[in-house]
Amino acid sequence: MSTRSFFLSSLIAGVVMGLLSSIPILSAGNCAICLWVWGSAILGVFLYRVFEKQNPTLTIGQGALLGLMAGVFGAIIAAFFSLINLAGMADAMKYIESIPGAEQLPSSIVDMAVSPASSIISTLLCGGPFFLVFGALGGVIATALIWKPKALPPASM
Repeated sequence: MSTRSFFLSSLIAGVVMGLLSSIPILSAGNCAICLWVWGSAILGVFLYRVFEKQNPTLTIGQGALLGLMAGVFGAIIAAFFSLINLAGMADAMKYIESIPGAEQLPSSIVDMAVSPASSIISTLLCGGPFFLVFGALGGVIATALIWKPKALPPASM
């Protein structure tokens, strides 16, 4: 197994996973059985096969690891892009402050809800495990579907 091909394919799949999971309208695809996470892990396995022309072998465990690594990269990218989504949170907070009784909320809670650190942490803690688990499962499924075992030569007697 080539480390370079493995890293590159999991990185590309993770970037695609993180982007599709962060774009507001497209991210709804993850509501349907983590569609972008599965799809990106499958993309990672496919890319590995494309990059690794010399010795294109991948075991189920390696496929799971490739999907898991894509999930790690995807979670990091999604956490980064959650900072961009904070601009929309300021508008949401203005709406929340207009609700009767919202003035009773402590200002520390309101400030924490729109802080960059809480955005990154909540993305990693809430979405990260899904990215890892479903990425690994996507890698396993893709490896089983994409990699057809080579026929063994007939046994000689």
